[in-house]
Amino acid sequence: MTLDYKTQHYQHNQDRLQILINGTNVDITSASIGSIESSLQYFLQTQNHDHKSYFIKWLKQVLEIDNSDEIIEILSKYQLDNFLITQFQDKTEINDQIQIIELLGILLEKSNRTKVFTTCETLSFLLSTLNECISASVYMNINLIFHLLYAIFSFLKPQFLEILLLNDFFDKICSLLGTSAEIDTMIMQFSLKLAEYAPLNNETFVNLLCRSMSTLNEYTADMISLTLYLIYKRDQNILDNDLFVDLLVKCLSFDEEAQKFILKLLTRIDPQHFKIVGRAEILSYLYNIFQNYHENSNNKLLATSLRIVYRIVQLSSSYAEAIFFPNNDENIMNFIIQLILNSQYLVRNEAIKLFSLLIHFLPHLIKPFFINADLFNVFRELIHTILDVNNYFSSLFITSLDSFIHYAEANEIILEFSRAFQSPDILEKIRNMSESENEDLKESLEIFSETLTDLLDRLE
Repeated sequence: MTLDYKTQHYQHNQDRLQILINGTNVDITSASIGSIESSLQYFLQTQNHDHKSYFIKWLKQVLEIDNSDEIIEILSKYQLDNFLITQFQDKTEINDQIQIIELLGILLEKSNRTKVFTTCETLSFLLSTLNECISASVYMNINLIFHLLYAIFSFLKPQFLEILLLNDFFDKICSLLGTSAEIDTMIMQFSLKLAEYAPLNNETFVNLLCRSMSTLNEYTADMISLTLYLIYKRDQNILDNDLFVDLLVKCLSFDEEAQKFILKLLTRIDPQHFKIVGRAEILSYLYNIFQNYHENSNNKLLATSLRIVYRIVQLSSSYAEAIFFPNNDENIMNFIIQLILNSQYLVRNEAIKLFSLLIHFLPHLIKPFFINADLFNVFRELIHTILDVNNYFSSLFITSLDSFIHYAEANEIILEFSRAFQSPDILEKIRNMSESENEDLKESLEIFSETLTDLLDRLE
């Protein structure tokens, strides 16, 4: 009878476990916190080799529930991190160990906000296990190392840096570069995180950043370009580093996700390094953007490229002219005009801002509009379009035209300039603008009108 009872009890436990698993497969999100805690207690109390696979499957599903804070509180109550570490140490099968470390990594990630499981003891266990794996050399298991790195990533915070440094963690993961694409990508995640807060004068961190960036490929390019951007935000002098600049240029040869961070970096280029934009590879890339996307009227890369040109004109109009508006047909003025006339909100507005800046800083580039009949008509069309946009850009454009009046007088094109505004539709727009409730727009228009009228009166 005793034997039969034990057999029946064991079968009952197995049946209950299977019901729990099947139940979680159906709708675990509807399970109450109490029922989850009850199930957890049951699993922990009925520890049996045959139960472990059920438990891991069940726990993975529990950790996927959106309401994770309450779940984490329950799991911490039963010290699940210590339980998993003990289970790992008791296991000899590598697949079991991989599953447990994977689960621990998910647990650490999910508890990132409450930080209940990110303890020094858990980190020490993970680092020790990683050291053993690396020491195994040719026998090391790539999957286990990946999941160990994933788990350790939750400890990549300022308060744990000292422990990581004392364990030579960053030097060790450098030795893993090239092991697999997944591990390379994981190490890039470490570099990306370090770029946000690690001291850039620390040789260990710099070595990791440089070494990890050597993995530049289609899978890591977006993370590397974001890492470069984050580093530059913290230290603009990094552009003195040839390796950094070379990587920056190379990232432009990958997809849009990689390109966008490099372009964003270039829109913030500092006065000491703006000539980097004049590198042949970068110029070629920007020209290609204008060439390939000028008909895609709301392309974000195109809008950002316009901001880069704007930034260079701000910093050095002469240098901007040399690289973007050389004395030949290979310049971007035609693209700017097309983008103002044909683009949608984002790109059109960036083109108007740039065109207004050119009128102010490089007025001689605008002179051809008043000595060529075809270009004169284009300029009228530009006026018509820009005054229709909104108050801000109309005001910006009119303010730049006010600064152009004196150049027009000095270069004997003032009559042609004034004639550009003497059409019924443009005069009607100006009349309506003069009645606008927008004070900035009204003020800009009044100043422009007074300056132009006074000048024309003197000419008479």
